[in-house]
Amino acid sequence: MRYLRAALARIRGVFTGHRADDVRAVLHFLGLHEFAGEDAPVSMDALATLLCDVYDVFNLPVVQALSQRDPDLIARVVALTRRHLAMARRYRPARVDTDVIFFHATRKTALASSEVFHQHPDAWQPWVGGSFHVHDVDCHHQAMLEPAPAMEIARHLRHRLGHARPSPARVDAIT
Repeated sequence: MRYLRAALARIRGVFTGHRADDVRAVLHFLGLHEFAGEDAPVSMDALATLLCDVYDVFNLPVVQALSQRDPDLIARVVALTRRHLAMARRYRPARVDTDVIFFHATRKTALASSEVFHQHPDAWQPWVGGSFHVHDVDCHHQAMLEPAPAMEIARHLRHRLGHARPSPARVDAIT
């Protein structure tokens, strides 16, 4: 564990220059709304420290084992996260001429939609040339593929696509 904390200390400052609202957007995207208030981290460095504490990263056996094999693991994860945030900020979707079913996770705060993560249907509809249908799912974005929301999505797709219900054995295998 000391090794991992030292590795995190070595990479301090890697994220400097990012805006505090990017940090809040990441917190909301991850469903960590309680950390996005007045005392929210204001730098990516502080965010990385908070996330490591919240997820108890340094005590995960897989992280300890991988970090022993790859001393640069933490630095590479930080660099990857930095690139993903930069790509998300620059991304401009192209218009598609197809029908779209948008599964909208309804559990979020008003701050959850940001210029970085476009989780609201209104952000995507202008880019769709075909019909645009919104189906609300009562969960957070990160929970969309958990069993209950995934089953709801599957039922809706099955209905929209006109397929028969799966056999009970297949449903039991999924849940």
